[in-house]
Amino acid sequence: ENFILHYDMIENRPTVPQQH
Repeated sequence: ENFILHYDMIENRPTVPQQH
């Protein structure tokens, strides 16, 4: 689950950047 979250951040996606 965490991996997916990090992936979003790495991809620079404006999905859930506040969901650290």
